[in-house]
Amino acid sequence: RDYPIDEAQTVIVRYATDKPCGLLDAGEVLASGSFVTPVDTDTPVEPIEPTCKYSGRLLHVTAGKLAYTFDCTSGVLTEIRKNGKPFCGAFPLTVWRAPTDNDRNVRRNWEENYLQYVVNTARSVTVEDGKVVVNGILASQRFTPAVRYTLTYTFFAEGFGAAIDYTVHDRIKFLPRIGFAVKLPQAYDKVTFYGYGPQESYIDKRQAAALDVYSYRVGDMEAYIKPQETGSRYGVRFVEISAGRSALRAEGDFSFSALPYSAETLTHTAHADELPASDGTYVYVDYYQSGIGSNSCGPELAEEFRTPRSAKKEIKIFVL
Repeated sequence: RDYPIDEAQTVIVRYATDKPCGLLDAGEVLASGSFVTPVDTDTPVEPIEPTCKYSGRLLHVTAGKLAYTFDCTSGVLTEIRKNGKPFCGAFPLTVWRAPTDNDRNVRRNWEENYLQYVVNTARSVTVEDGKVVVNGILASQRFTPAVRYTLTYTFFAEGFGAAIDYTVHDRIKFLPRIGFAVKLPQAYDKVTFYGYGPQESYIDKRQAAALDVYSYRVGDMEAYIKPQETGSRYGVRFVEISAGRSALRAEGDFSFSALPYSAETLTHTAHADELPASDGTYVYVDYYQSGIGSNSCGPELAEEFRTPRSAKKEIKIFVL
């Protein structure tokens, strides 16, 4: 149907040539813009009281049809099961991204602080008023903590909320990102999201993008001759990564990417034709990710486009 303009949630205006003009063919887009009416896309949920049981270094949590296992040594959510069957593995916090050419200068600071080697370490994992609270650090084995954080997990019938409160050490210029990484089977290759797209978009790289609902396949990721950070979408309200009958859904205000390769593989591969065969779908759900910038030949990334040094935010994760 044709929607009246006052019912539209997103209006995209494109200015294009109506006939060949010099080197331009008819239909070449010269400029575009979008006008958006904010829409609430959050799933209505109510927290439920989970069943929690410690077993050695593990904490087992059951809420609705889902069961979670936390490693009390690392503080990481190591497994999610749905109806008794494994759904996915670990959800560690991560701060690393495969450096871009524009990261060439700040990369030295990241590597001097061993950000590519940080691991999750828990100071405490407790159950408080039906919530799992993880006080932890992100640190390599050689350095003092890069990040100190508290993660508070609230549970719903079909998922959980993960609220973070973190602070970055002063010696680090800024973090590449901070968020969760999870590996899904390759069958999870259908992506639908509401955010800035359809192409990749970052906090400082979204003027040509429009806030709307888009779909794509994981294998359609943006490719660069030199493998690097790629494929993130900014300002995302929800994303679903689906294998058909089941899906992982995230909601909030975040960035995400769903790629056939991990950040580690992209970091250590020199050329695109040397990338190995994909062995899964690598999903990054970022509370924050720093912008791309132009520091290969221009100024440092502006403060407003950097991952905050300290912040609080919540992302909700659903297993469908």
